[in-house]
Amino acid sequence: DIDDRAAQLSSFALMMKAREDDRRVFGRDVKLNVLSIQESSHLNLDSLWQGLNLNGEWKKDTSLGLFDEEQIEVGNDETENRYQLIKRILERFVQAKTFGSLINIPFDEVTGINELLIELGQLVESGDTIQMPASQQLIPFIKQAQILTQKYDAVVANPPYMGSKGMNAELKKFAKDNYPDSKSDLFTIYIERCLAMGKHDSELGMVTPFVWMFISSYKRVREKIITAHTLSSLIQLEYNAFAPACIPVCAYTIKQGHFNKYTGSYIKLSDFKGHKNQSPKALEAIRNHDCSWFYRTKPYDFIKIPGTPIVYWLNDKIRNTFTDGKALGDNYPVKSGIMTGNDPLFLRLWFEVSLNKIGFNHKSSEDMTKYWYPISKGGDFRKWFGNNSHIINLNNNGYDIKNGGGNFRLRDSKWYFKPYITWSRISSSNISFRFIKNGVLFADAAPGVFAGNKCFEIISLLNSNFSDYIISAINPTLNYQTNDIEKLPVISFNNMDLVENLIEITKIDWDCYETSFDFNKNPLTTNLMSIATSYKSWLKENSLAIKKVKKYEEENNALFINAYGLHNDLAPKVSLERITLTVNSVYRYGSKISEEELKKHFQSDTIAELISYSVGCMMGRYSLDQEGLIYANSSNEGFNDLVSKGSYKTFPTDDDGIIPLTDEVWFDDDATYRFKEFLIAVWGQDTLEENLQFVADSLCLYAIKPKKTESPLETIRRYFTTGFYKQHLKTYKKRPIYWLFSSGKQKAFECLVYLHRYNDATLSRMRTEYVTPLLGKFEAQQRHINDQINNASSTAEANKHKKAQTALEKKQSELREFDDKLKHYADMQIKLDLDDGVKVNYGKFGDLLANVKEVTGKKPGIRG
Repeated sequence: DIDDRAAQLSSFALMMKAREDDRRVFGRDVKLNVLSIQESSHLNLDSLWQGLNLNGEWKKDTSLGLFDEEQIEVGNDETENRYQLIKRILERFVQAKTFGSLINIPFDEVTGINELLIELGQLVESGDTIQMPASQQLIPFIKQAQILTQKYDAVVANPPYMGSKGMNAELKKFAKDNYPDSKSDLFTIYIERCLAMGKHDSELGMVTPFVWMFISSYKRVREKIITAHTLSSLIQLEYNAFAPACIPVCAYTIKQGHFNKYTGSYIKLSDFKGHKNQSPKALEAIRNHDCSWFYRTKPYDFIKIPGTPIVYWLNDKIRNTFTDGKALGDNYPVKSGIMTGNDPLFLRLWFEVSLNKIGFNHKSSEDMTKYWYPISKGGDFRKWFGNNSHIINLNNNGYDIKNGGGNFRLRDSKWYFKPYITWSRISSSNISFRFIKNGVLFADAAPGVFAGNKCFEIISLLNSNFSDYIISAINPTLNYQTNDIEKLPVISFNNMDLVENLIEITKIDWDCYETSFDFNKNPLTTNLMSIATSYKSWLKENSLAIKKVKKYEEENNALFINAYGLHNDLAPKVSLERITLTVNSVYRYGSKISEEELKKHFQSDTIAELISYSVGCMMGRYSLDQEGLIYANSSNEGFNDLVSKGSYKTFPTDDDGIIPLTDEVWFDDDATYRFKEFLIAVWGQDTLEENLQFVADSLCLYAIKPKKTESPLETIRRYFTTGFYKQHLKTYKKRPIYWLFSSGKQKAFECLVYLHRYNDATLSRMRTEYVTPLLGKFEAQQRHINDQINNASSTAEANKHKKAQTALEKKQSELREFDDKLKHYADMQIKLDLDDGVKVNYGKFGDLLANVKEVTGKKPGIRG
């Protein structure tokens, strides 16, 4: 060990164990080969060598220091060799407390070390008064060198775990110089060192993290173990195998020397959760080799798979696919993607900036005249299509990124805007692949497979459970690198129609929601009978889409299972939670919720999405007269032209992009009143009350708690004042496009302002059109309450009015303070640069806005 106390405790424990077997062990002069390796940096070789005087002809000043590069004449060849041996040993132990037993003493020095130990021992017994202490100082270092040269029949270790990032400079250099194949981690260095300690045909037993079995940085270690030695047995444990630690480990034995036809035994416990299950299941596998988690495999067969992962559970037929066919990376480029060096500075969600500054549907890297371009950046588990929300600043050929001072990568421009297949490099669950059509760039977090007109064929392979099975075998982590995908064996089928249907259905699903580039309109507005019938009809469409995707995916899985004869290993069935459509409530909310709760949650969210769409129509972002995004530029630029052209004829947009949210009816253009008008515009006056009731009932299923005394309109009003903005922040990933200006906790006044219609006069208009008139209304209300108090017929009635008076006074006080701050900011005529993003712009208004810290990450400050 490198710790003195650890060596003492180990010696004590060993002697106590020996005492159990032999009462007289303490009288037998037992010497343990247990030690804490000591450093030699304090020793002076000059004085020690002079003190030893091995040739009896010491000449003063003929020796140099321990660390001098030149050699010295110290006598005849024999004494010269002895001197050089001592020098080499002491040099190796200068940093012994850092390198410990990783210090390797060449085996060809064993004889010299043994002879030196005998000679030094004789000097301790019969040497003179100078030779004796010099020998006593040297013996511990020669002894520890002797121990490190020994070869063993068995070596057992649970070595330290430390990645190269945790190593100091000395240890990192030592690892690079002495263990270049295993330098990634201390535990792999110890695998190599312990193998060197074993005799031929010896056994090495270790417990280490299991990452060495799969990850590319340990490839050379794996290859050395498989080609030069023999992995004779292994038990792969579950993540929580050792409570309370949560370290994924494996226990294994390696036979020193290569035995080509050897068949190893392997036990897979990773499917048995919890540390209490590990030992019983391991014992069961040892006793019953027919159990499903015991495997027999020739370790040399691992070399067939690119990267040599230790995938002992794959059958021969699957392993042979890697040698019989071509790897995906041999046929198609797999690229890592753009790296900005500072994503918060150079990436935005597409709805933050002006629409006219985004270059959609670009075809090549030539003639890039826009400021922003779509880029895929990974995202949640979703197959076939979707997760396209980000844009990147590539203005002036990426000038800002190139000069931003970060570690950027803007290579492979010839692949820019080409169709490709992507995946999320880091995932919280299984890997999933999506097709990206023309016009979308690829990021480091979402690499791309550029298969050209073969994209549909390749994505059918990648999204099959065959591919999922192979990928989880060669990389069981949640970090999926490009080289993992490149290794996959390629087999394709003529199933273009099947894949095209899957992508089309998934794209339609993605485009049903506002955060899609290609969102057209809320799906409930397509049926003009009532919201309830629209919702019922949409549920039928969703159910059909889910069934189709399930059917097509299972057909796709069956193609690969049949091709490889994997009926005993895989089934084509796809569970409902892996049908990655947003309209699939089991995928969206999880399978642990009851079916009834799933229905309630989905209905409530669907109506909340309808309300969000209605606000978009109020603001002029959307229109009932035209599909798609109508207006998302800056500072009302071009907005009046849209109005004059009749773009908002069916449902007029708000004049100023300011929509009040109030808990009482103070304004005839507040959000609740305008939503009522929206329902009439879409479904007509005849079904208004029915629609209001359905909306209110739906919101109370999940979005807000029901109140028995409320009318439907009051429930909707309560949702606007308490639930809408929370949902908006969630939908738009804390980058809201409708900003909530709020007077404070009393909510005396709140309103939504559309980011893209804000201009430097917006705050002044908010004050003159809403806040100042509301102050007047509060004063009138206060006078009315005073009259009620004076005319109360009972004390109870008077107290009731006094309570209302106190509440109103609090609101008045809050609103006056808000009015003062609003005037201050209005006078500043704040301008927004939408290219800076919501996070920066939202912070320009102090505490006039709600949820400032949630959006900006900082508490609101006061601008001067």
